[in-house]
Amino acid sequence: MVEFVDFVLLGLGIGALYGLIALPLSLVYTTTNCIDIAVGGYAVLSGMIAASIGGPLQVIPSVLSFKVMHLWPGSGSMIEARSGPQM
Repeated sequence: MVEFVDFVLLGLGIGALYGLIALPLSLVYTTTNCIDIAVGGYAVLSGMIAASIGGPLQVIPSVLSFKVMHLWPGSGSMIEARSGPQM
């Protein structure tokens, strides 16, 4: 039973990380029709902040830094997504 609880908690944590990375991607693509290729860099930097802080509350500054970096103007790289020739 303990292993099952471990698997459930790890699955929820990994799913939350996927959600944190997918939300800015889909939000930016939906509103601007551009793909933000710097989201991976944001994720790596927020992971390094969490690792350097340590302790049980390392998740809060990591998530906040990820969201602040994504909302900072001019901090990302954008690629315009085109569906075909424009007429």
